[in-house]
Amino acid sequence: LDFVYLSTNVVLMKAPQNELQAVTHSNYFKSKHPGKHHLIDCTGVEYTTMFSNAETNFLGNKYYDSVVRYESEWIFTMKQLFHLMRQCEEWLNRNSNTVVVIVDEDGVGKSAAVAACLILHMGLASSTEAAVKLVNDKRTPDAISYDRAVSLPSHKRCIRYYEALLTSDEKQFQT
Repeated sequence: LDFVYLSTNVVLMKAPQNELQAVTHSNYFKSKHPGKHHLIDCTGVEYTTMFSNAETNFLGNKYYDSVVRYESEWIFTMKQLFHLMRQCEEWLNRNSNTVVVIVDEDGVGKSAAVAACLILHMGLASSTEAAVKLVNDKRTPDAISYDRAVSLPSHKRCIRYYEALLTSDEKQFQT
């Protein structure tokens, strides 16, 4: 299974490439976190167009308890990201066994940047550098620097912006 727990309730995962992988992932999460796993689908348009309808999508409700799709080719706007983090916070506060599964085509890059923002949001890291290190060490421990889960300057910059948002007055970002 191509996923990793970044914490007890945050998972970073590569999107399933076939029915068998989708069923295997689904069965795992349904057994470990029954009724309490929320999938954040960050895959791009190319991945979703592989499927003729929502029922055949390997990241659809057929396989996961709940699915939220956040489509963006590179990274989200701060408004989208802030909304997503609040939604994750709500899910995670409902039950101690709840897990948020963040997924994109390869489980690195965009999804890893979102995961790092969630790690910051949850207070599991105190800085962008610490959040990126945690994600990189868990998801791509043996990779060289440019193949790490979070390696693109634009992703690091987004995480840094999110950290700045968290340390400022949140109310200015809610409109």
